[in-house]
Amino acid sequence: MIDDEVEAVARAIARARRFTSPGNPDHDLGSVSEQHRELARLAIATLELHRASKGKGANKLGLEDLEQTSADYPGTD
Repeated sequence: MIDDEVEAVARAIARARRFTSPGNPDHDLGSVSEQHRELARLAIATLELHRASKGKGANKLGLEDLEQTSADYPGTD
């Protein structure tokens, strides 16, 4: 997983959250938090798993695959 991809997805998540919580005065509109980055890593890892499973002829990921973290997949960070 490439750091600039994580940051791009994290920025998109931060922007999406900004639009869903406009009444929250404590929400820093310009910041990308570590939580945003973790969600971005999860989204990217899920897409990578999905693409890999499609390459193997599988139609769907099992829940056990989605419950794995990026730490469970060396080399995807």
